[in-house]
Amino acid sequence: MADLVAPPEVQAPRLDLAVAPFDGQKRNFRTFLRSLRLLFMANPTVYATDLAKVLFALSKITGEGFAAEWANMKAEEILGNGEAGTWVQFVEEMKRAFDDPNDRATALADIARLKQGSMTAPEFFAKFETLFRRAEMTEEADSDILVHWLELNLSRRLVGKVYGVSPMPETYAEWKTLVERLDAQQRRFDGVIAQQTQARPIPLAANRPLPQPYRSAPAPCPILAQPLARTPVAPTMPRPANTGDAMVVDRARAPGGVRTCFRCGQAGHMVRECPFPDMRPQIPRPQVRAVESQVRGTEDYENEIALLRDRLELYEKERKAPAEEQDFGDEAQ
Repeated sequence: MADLVAPPEVQAPRLDLAVAPFDGQKRNFRTFLRSLRLLFMANPTVYATDLAKVLFALSKITGEGFAAEWANMKAEEILGNGEAGTWVQFVEEMKRAFDDPNDRATALADIARLKQGSMTAPEFFAKFETLFRRAEMTEEADSDILVHWLELNLSRRLVGKVYGVSPMPETYAEWKTLVERLDAQQRRFDGVIAQQTQARPIPLAANRPLPQPYRSAPAPCPILAQPLARTPVAPTMPRPANTGDAMVVDRARAPGGVRTCFRCGQAGHMVRECPFPDMRPQIPRPQVRAVESQVRGTEDYENEIALLRDRLELYEKERKAPAEEQDFGDEAQ
């Protein structure tokens, strides 16, 4: 029998997953550790030993400051001892050096502040699940508190639609499935409404005038062949040369004129600066006397009325006296 030749072993292709260098920032440590675990899981043959895992992790710790010093110290220790220990021990040492001790509390505070806003449901759930995993929570064990946070952090429109479904979802997984479906339907409906609004013509109002076509400015009127009749102008009287403008009240302030003194009539100064005495005749002004108002009472009016009555009686007597004298003369004859 011919010797059987063993077939060569077929090695699985290596899957190179990108692992970003770690600069020692505490907020990036969880992401760095997760990238390492995914790479080791995708290439179990290449990273079968703990030494390979530890050395690869040390090669990715770069930068300046504490992170570079810690990686150099750990590399010198491995070179001196000739062994690196287990991968689990190395991870615990990295956590003590770079992990945020308040990361869980920070993640819980971020969950309470997270709001959906304009994010789609898949975007919201991606951030939400990252935070509650940082807070060391799971979908199965902490489903009730996760559902409560969804009720507070999702948009009111989605929460109202979820409450309108019968029966309502109870677990976190059921809430996530239903919310993503309702959000996708609502966004698709909003898109249809937007398309209908753009395609629909805008109706004109009943009393709205139709737009008029553009018209150019009217052409100027043609020049008449015959000249227009002119209105006769009344002849004006010749104006004396020594007369001033009738609208100018103050000759000293007349525009364009020569200012003269009102006292002497010479130019170059005003009346308050005139060196000549005032020889103009002074016109006496009547003195205005104030008339004192007399306050009259009721007794004054009664006395005046009595005086008028006495005058009337005396007038009647004088009027009747000539008639009586004439009658007496007739009787004597």
